[in-house]
Amino acid sequence: MVKPKKLEKGDTIGIVSLASPPFGISDIMFAKKQLENMGFNVILSEYISEQYKYLAGEDDKRLQEFYRFLEDKSIKAIMSTRGGYGTGRFLRKLDFEKIKDNPKIIIGYSDITSLLLAIYKKTGLVTFYGPMFTSEFASSDISYTKDRFIDTLVNLKYPIEISGCNSDKVYIFRDGYAEGELVGGCLSLIVSTLGTPYEIDTDGKILFFEDVGEAPYRIDAMLTHLINAGKFDKLAGLVIGEMIDCTPNRGFPMGSFHWEEVILDRIKDFSFPVISGICFGHGKQKATIPIGTKARIDTELKKLILLEVPVL
Repeated sequence: MVKPKKLEKGDTIGIVSLASPPFGISDIMFAKKQLENMGFNVILSEYISEQYKYLAGEDDKRLQEFYRFLEDKSIKAIMSTRGGYGTGRFLRKLDFEKIKDNPKIIIGYSDITSLLLAIYKKTGLVTFYGPMFTSEFASSDISYTKDRFIDTLVNLKYPIEISGCNSDKVYIFRDGYAEGELVGGCLSLIVSTLGTPYEIDTDGKILFFEDVGEAPYRIDAMLTHLINAGKFDKLAGLVIGEMIDCTPNRGFPMGSFHWEEVILDRIKDFSFPVISGICFGHGKQKATIPIGTKARIDTELKKLILLEVPVL
């Protein structure tokens, strides 16, 4: 395991568009001001607003900006503007030795899952499934997100207990208690690693996932793919975040399961504990989840507990 250095007030966060372009200049400037008000310096990529159809610039240009920030000794953390699509397009071009030689906090979610899992798999560097620049910091009402970001990367108040954004929506699919290294991200991007050099390793680990806008049959298909690939066989536990807009699909006149019913059906042949509704993912408020460090599922407390400090 390789841990990046902790973030301190006064440190510099580099902002680069790794997938799709941000929505507008006003969002960029608001997010920059908000991070600065939190005590950080902010450096924006000179190509931050570039657009190449649904991509934030051509693949090589986005990758070169990532490298530029990676090698800049003044930058302590790299954050993507947003997700969308495009990170997986340059995975085969990644220089993992360069990344390992310049370990930094790399943070994002959604499409950035591809980058986070590939880096962790190939280098052992702890990466972070957490807020992004314009996706989160362009909003003023993100007190939980900011507090968890600071607790995880600056104050290091471990263990950190992560419950549900709404306690009424935390659901225990199977009781239990489990410890293991955390690995996961956005469900659809996790599944996209299968059969690649960046394939997710779940043996003895706690898998966490969430997603947005996926119909239950799609969730069924993705979980079935993971099961068929053996990814549930030696799993220690499963943590599900907020599943936003994953409602039954009207395209099936014969009817559809709810996504919760899909989970119950797909885990029935396994014995690990399963909890859902934990506060991370595409919802408005979110925790910062380290990939690669030890955590605990406690279904009696209805919490995911981060046990290990992920930074030096």
